[in-house]
Amino acid sequence: MRIAVLGAGAMGSVFGARLARGGADITLLDVNDAHLEAIRTDGLEVTLDEGTYKNTLPAMLPEAYSGEPDVVLLFTTDILP
Repeated sequence: MRIAVLGAGAMGSVFGARLARGGADITLLDVNDAHLEAIRTDGLEVTLDEGTYKNTLPAMLPEAYSGEPDVVLLFTTDILP
């Protein structure tokens, strides 16, 4: 299953990592290019109940994504003044 995770912060990254461990084809999308570059360069390290894992997942700006995913997971945050 091809899944795009829009919002690769804490929650999006955890969900993406778990789904990738289950065999899904995951792409992380976010607007924070510095965060995406860190994921591309160093991988995505997440600590789950069963241990710490480092994932190599595609990570890009939303406008760079092409194709049609089967599912889009949306993780957003409210920014209050």
